[in-house]
Amino acid sequence: MSPIASAVRSSFAKAAKETADITSIVTKIRGEKIKKSRKEPEAEFVSRSEKSYGSMTQNFSDIIDTLEKYGAAYNPANEKIKLPALKDKLAQLIQANKNVAFAFGLSKQSKDQRLELYTSLSELSQRIKDAVKSQYTINSTEYNLIKGLKI
Repeated sequence: MSPIASAVRSSFAKAAKETADITSIVTKIRGEKIKKSRKEPEAEFVSRSEKSYGSMTQNFSDIIDTLEKYGAAYNPANEKIKLPALKDKLAQLIQANKNVAFAFGLSKQSKDQRLELYTSLSELSQRIKDAVKSQYTINSTEYNLIKGLKI
């Protein structure tokens, strides 16, 4: 993010609107608090939801859209921060977010299934303990061997 902000600052001025726009989006991506200006005393801070990967990807997309509006005025020497490279990085981010969301969905299903199996196993073990208790009595050696088992 720093090279992009620096390239915009060098192409435009430090106090230019373009620099302020890019700096604002970079601040959102980093999750830093935005300073309240005296002109807007009701300005809000960056919330946790703005720090999610989807939000950061959207903010990165906003940076690219903003840089495209600048046209030929944004032409950095660094190849890594030129628009085609940034668009490629955005495509990689979007695909990575999709992959993670898919993997998370599978993980959640597996965790839910595991919880159901543990619940079933716990109920079954309790039924076995009750059966041993009824067959051998509460003071029997057989029941004393299994009564402390918990699942």
